[in-house]
Amino acid sequence: MSVSEKIQIGKEKDRKMGKIGVVKNLLEVGFPTHVIYQVTGLQDLKINSMLKKA
Repeated sequence: MSVSEKIQIGKEKDRKMGKIGVVKNLLEVGFPTHVIYQVTGLQDLKINSMLKKA
């Protein structure tokens, strides 16, 4: 694996972790998952899956 591939993987992981943070914050303030879907582009099931893993 090249250095640029490792950097790309790291960036993707950072984006995913950022989305998890946004999802958590939106849920904490009471946003429904369908609104979070519109904001993040994630499906409801994906949101629930991400929250379980975090």
